[in-house]
Formats: sequence, structure tokens, C-alpha cells
Amino acid sequence: VPFVRSVYGAIKDLVGAFTIGGKGKTFREVVLIEYPRPGLYTLAFVTNEMAFLGADNRTREFINVYIPNPPNPTSGVLILVPKDQAMHLNLSIEEGLKLVLSGGIVTPERFEQRKSVL
Repeated sequence: VPFVRSVYGAIKDLVGAFTIGGKGKTFREVVLIEYPRPGLYTLAFVTNEMAFLGADNRTREFINVYIPNPPNPTSGVLILVPKDQAMHLNLSIEEGLKLVLSGGIVTPERFEQRKSVL
């Protein structure tokens, strides 16, 4: 069963790399963003924050979010989202990964927005 072995290996490596105590940096939190168009929402994982200085000398704050593509979560999309446009969820990284990697089969009863953010 080579396909299952390769998918399992990729998922194991990803989870190991991004969980607390893993070899790499961790996902910081789970957010809900409007993507790929207004009215549709996607779970994403915050990987970092950054500032953008425009030509008009205005600074905009962004969060870097990673959207994994099941069944191979090592392929995904990195997008920069204005900080004020992300809904920070009261959902653990593990719960978020389970939800995404199961294709929505393993879901929490409901989502709650976090009261405080990073």
C-alpha cells in the first residue's frame, strides 16, 4: 500500500514539524479567513506576523497564514492577510489539523472566536 504509506509519512512529518516540541517552528494559532473569495471561509494556520511599509510611508500589519491542501498537507498556499481581517479561533492546532486533514469529517461542535489574540 505505497500510497497510504507516503500520505501517512507526509502527515506525520508535517504534524511533527508544527506541533509543540517538534523539530521546526510551530503554527501559532488557527484562524478563519475569507478565501478564495468573499463569502467563502477557510481555516488557516498563522505562521508569523509582518509589517509592510507602503510608498506612502503607511505601515500595514499582516499575518502570514498557511492553508494546507489535503491529502498532502505539505503542499499548500501561503497568503498574507491584514491582521484585522482574520477571525482568531478558540481551536487548538491539533483540532485544526484534524479538521483540515479529515476533509471536514472530524469537526468540533462549533467554532468560537478567541477573545484575545497574539
